[in-house]
Amino acid sequence: MPTADHPGLSLAKFCFRGQKGSGGRGLQQTEETMKLITRFELASRSTSELHALHHDTFNALCRCRPHSAEQRTCLASLKSLEDEIKSRVP
Repeated sequence: MPTADHPGLSLAKFCFRGQKGSGGRGLQQTEETMKLITRFELASRSTSELHALHHDTFNALCRCRPHSAEQRTCLASLKSLEDEIKSRVP
């Protein structure tokens, strides 16, 4: 999913929850699970891409249910992102 700042940036699936129309059956709750973002995957990203991923992951964390697997995955991904960003600071 590209971001506004980085149209070519493909993000992992985050724990977004939303509602979609479903052919006359009303609105249904949908949920995607987040894929863990590893340091290996982040190593090839630019610093600006890392900051965009951090922003999107943080927002996804805010939408996750407390104590859920999605929340733990968001937290682990944020840790990976923060560690990678810190390793690049001169």
